[in-house]
Amino acid sequence: MQRQQVQAGQGPTNHPLAPRMCAIAFLSYNLSLACLYGTFSVLLSAVEAKFGATRDLSSLGIPLSMLGIAMTSPFAGALAGKVSIRLLMLTGASMNLLAYVALALSTSIYLNLAVYALLIGPGLCLTATVLPPTLVTRWYAVHRGRALGLITMPIAIAIVPPVAVLMLRGYGLSATYGLMALIMALLLVPLCFVIDYPPSLIDLSGENAAAETSADPGMSVAQLMRNGRFWLLSLAFAAITTAAIFQGAHLMPMVADWGINATEGSTLLSAAALAGLAGTTTFGWLADRLGGARTLALVCFNSGVLWAIMLLHPSYPMTLIVVALLGLHGAAVVATVGLALSQQFGQATFGRAFGLANLMGLPFNVLGVPIGARIYMRTGSYSSAIVGIIGFFVLMAVLAATIRSPKTAPAVGLNRSR
Repeated sequence: MQRQQVQAGQGPTNHPLAPRMCAIAFLSYNLSLACLYGTFSVLLSAVEAKFGATRDLSSLGIPLSMLGIAMTSPFAGALAGKVSIRLLMLTGASMNLLAYVALALSTSIYLNLAVYALLIGPGLCLTATVLPPTLVTRWYAVHRGRALGLITMPIAIAIVPPVAVLMLRGYGLSATYGLMALIMALLLVPLCFVIDYPPSLIDLSGENAAAETSADPGMSVAQLMRNGRFWLLSLAFAAITTAAIFQGAHLMPMVADWGINATEGSTLLSAAALAGLAGTTTFGWLADRLGGARTLALVCFNSGVLWAIMLLHPSYPMTLIVVALLGLHGAAVVATVGLALSQQFGQATFGRAFGLANLMGLPFNVLGVPIGARIYMRTGSYSSAIVGIIGFFVLMAVLAATIRSPKTAPAVGLNRSR
């Protein structure tokens, strides 16, 4: 007996509620990340002034949050198959709400750092990194790449920084953190309307989707760790995210050595961010047509070429174009990797695989920035670091291109044989 989400005489289609779940995933992803990444650098000087902290100590919040995200991701992915996603996302938003209240009332920089590691990082894992893509993967049988790209468009991250600046100037640090807590409180409202699984449009068996998915738990963590395709996709994921983090941290000092001033350098960062808005949906659309693994190979190859151009220290106009294109490609990571994982391993395994892939990238993401800094300190140039990035991209482009689409696609959403 076949159980499929289809209309009579037509191929697979998405449930009418799928756009609503996509909108909730978009809000959760954007607002959660914007409250951290859109405010952290804005508030850094005020935090240092309040606690008398040095820059190396006060700036640890972001690395500690990344550590919290990575360490929580495998557990979040595993729980998504056993516990309601709605409950998990509400838990994550509540953790972030408590975190910003704690930051508003904090009297110690060390308490701040503990909040980033123990509340904000795990909270973001549940509201942004793992669960919104998992929710979209469950609801979208077609055009999944575009949906994954849409929810990861960083629109709120572009809006929140100026709001945080005005709030800080007018009302102070604690009130700004209070605003972030309010945003997290408001996010709880749409999260209450998350539905874990789409009801079947044609249900001949009378069973619900959750029960069927529970009967098919997908691949275990141990099985994924023994799977070569999973490792290739995870390393390609790591290549893109590590290069993006390296670019964000080192672009300004790098181009300063090439004679590009601070104003022009900040324009480069803005160009990368604006191009990233288009990159999420562009590569999501492309992944739907080419497949996730092939699109991921294309992203890695193109990124390697673009970094090779950067190695030549191009003129400012050319650097502006190249950096914008790097931002375009870097923003493709969730749509391409997410679609590739769902195509290779199926919907039942997606949350677990995506969470574990985040953990696999942690060493590269954390070590990429300090290794680049150490190379610069020893050689007086970023060239060797760029060569390393190029090599990583080229290797992953070749390896990702070898991944073949399964002859029979794994079970996706409700398209499952009984």
